[in-house]
Amino acid sequence: MSLLTAIERMGGRCYHMKVVLQNTLEGRGDLYKWFRIAALEPFDAERLRLLRELFAGYDACVDAPACYVYEELRHLFPDARVALTKRDASRWLASVCDTVLRPHRFAQRPLVRVCMAIIDLVWRIPVVGGIGIIGKIAALPPAVAMRPYLDEHGELLDFYDEHNHDEIRARYHHYIEGVERAVPADQLVVLEAPYEDAYRELGPIFGVEIPADEPWPHVNDRKDVNRSLDIVMALLVIVPLTFVGALLALVYALLTAPRLAVVVVAVVVATIVGVRWLLRWLLARVGQHDAAKRSPAPP
Repeated sequence: MSLLTAIERMGGRCYHMKVVLQNTLEGRGDLYKWFRIAALEPFDAERLRLLRELFAGYDACVDAPACYVYEELRHLFPDARVALTKRDASRWLASVCDTVLRPHRFAQRPLVRVCMAIIDLVWRIPVVGGIGIIGKIAALPPAVAMRPYLDEHGELLDFYDEHNHDEIRARYHHYIEGVERAVPADQLVVLEAPYEDAYRELGPIFGVEIPADEPWPHVNDRKDVNRSLDIVMALLVIVPLTFVGALLALVYALLTAPRLAVVVVAVVVATIVGVRWLLRWLLARVGQHDAAKRSPAPP
């Protein structure tokens, strides 16, 4: 989020996982296009077409899933500059385990698997629509979300198993080294934590002069991110159980008190509207939670 924020403050339009989810909620289907991309071979013509379609109109892209198709993006946009961020591998591993992988781990629990199966059945109903995205978020295929960290069976390595940590850190370094080998030096911009010189490196690319005292926007507040993730994980259980309960109530009402069925339907519709609003609010909050910390954007 910090690099995304910096790029946007420099006037760039940036593609990020937040955009994937927002566009999917708005009916543009980005998440499902990424599922399709994950199922195709690298450099497949259809895969390249989908990538070009997804990134049309954007000046930059950061984070997953874009970072795992950088070779194809370089093929599509050969003159683009590539920014490679580096940080201590152990600190990165701890951060990933404590934030973005929590929903994935939560989704492996038996009850949650049942709830997600219910979501998968009902999300195709037109009036339900984007509600199903909450299940898809937590169940993002590893091939989409964390490609370099798959085992020989295509499953995500267990980041919570200490026996895997050396392997995970090695793969982290391998990914970085792969980018450094693949991208010509004159197109590569290396940004190292704590990113004190990042604005100076990126400013000329976006044609913006950054004041020397302009601080890098460190906006990934772990507690704030986890609060949002807690809501998503709660919805994974609450929404499908609400649907099942409402369905049973509707059947009972139709059999015993038809007038009550109208009330049940109204409750279901109100739940759908409420969950959609909550998801949009969450996405907006993820992008704006640091607004109070930001100084005015450079001219």
